[in-house]
Amino acid sequence: METFKIDRPKGLNWKAVVACLSFFIFSSNFAHSTQWNETEKLLEHIGVYDSFDDFDQHFIQGVQQSSEKPGTDPALVELFSQSAKNHLNGENLTTIYNDALQPKLTPEIVQAASTWYYSDLGSRINDAEEKVNDPKVQEEMMAMAGELMANQERVALVSQITSSLNMSEMMITMQNQIAITLIENMAAAKGNSDLKQIEAIKQQILSNSAASKAQLDQFITLALLYAHKDFEIDDLRKYKAFTTSDNGLALNLAMIEAFTSTLSNAMSALSKELQSSLKTIAKNN
Repeated sequence: METFKIDRPKGLNWKAVVACLSFFIFSSNFAHSTQWNETEKLLEHIGVYDSFDDFDQHFIQGVQQSSEKPGTDPALVELFSQSAKNHLNGENLTTIYNDALQPKLTPEIVQAASTWYYSDLGSRINDAEEKVNDPKVQEEMMAMAGELMANQERVALVSQITSSLNMSEMMITMQNQIAITLIENMAAAKGNSDLKQIEAIKQQILSNSAASKAQLDQFITLALLYAHKDFEIDDLRKYKAFTTSDNGLALNLAMIEAFTSTLSNAMSALSKELQSSLKTIAKNN
């Protein structure tokens, strides 16, 4: 069946998908500074710091791809890469995200999320989802796509979980922020002042990402189907019950808003640094 023919979405960094999976496991305990020690332990346990550390590399990969085009000054590549390291590093993103998320979480949301994620089932699901980061596991997952997607009851449950978590929105936000920031600043660096052309490219990026959302949702659903394949159907119902509860939905909305704000603030700071550096270079030439 056509449904079984699932390819990794083009241009998608798989580690970024796993980073988004991680976001939905950890954020429940950011709310109060008095809980910081326990929060830090949880973040380290599930590898969230590693996920943040990858963000500057996503941007640098985009810079390197752009540098393959004729006429790109290697010095620009170094300048852009250094700005990414300055503003998209794990420590900076963690701080911005923490500040953005704290005011959005009520004690009720934190309690509900802690109860779930520290439970035996919540912990085992967390561990299973982490293992999808292994490249060998990813290959096995793709090979099992037909089998995994054939169980309609599981597909329906996991699809609801995927929808409630809205991971594709976070992925698309991240990809778009990186692409648009890179295009705008690279155009400025190369002296391209055609604002209409730049705007057309931005709109094309947004249009392409919107069109790929269904494919991305299906891909994330497959990842969760694989991660949850050894869990009983009742376990998945409990997982869905939390993610679709008022507190579960409120938690995920808070995380998406904080994530979007974090990227926006970090990319804005990165752009300001780049523009300042480019003006200094132009003045000295």
